This record gives sequence, C-alpha cells and structure tokens, in this order.
Amino acid sequence: MSDIRSKLSGARRIVVKVGTSTLTHAASSGLNFFRIDRLIREIADLHNAGREIILVTSGAIAAAYNVAEDRRDFI
Repeated sequence: MSDIRSKLSGARRIVVKVGTSTLTHAASSGLNFFRIDRLIREIADLHNAGREIILVTSGAIAAAYNVAEDRRDFI
C-alpha cells in the first residue's frame, strides 16, 4: 500500500469519483451535509497544494431529488 501512496503523492491531477451513497444518509436518503463539507475541504486542500482536481459524481440525481422534495413546484 505504501508503494501506491508514494506514487500518488507526486500526482498533479487527481480524479475523485463520488457516488450517491457518499453524499446521502443511508437511512433517510437525504443529503449528508457534514460529509459533503468534509469532502469539499479535502478537495480544496489538494487544490491549494497545486493539484488539479476533477470531480466526477453520480450523486447529482440524489441532490436534485432532495431539492425537488423541498420545492414541490420544482417537478
């Protein structure tokens, strides 16, 4: 494992794939803002360290669904 970490430590570009289960609570399927905040802070730290970050997510559907539940006229 340390060999992989040492190779990644010099990476200039990092792709982060975030799925729906990462962005939502398991029980309620609502957005997990604490986890999202932590993820954003980690990505910001990597960006501030000079790394190019590419964020890929399938969680957009869950986020939009959460908004639609709050605003019934959105649908």
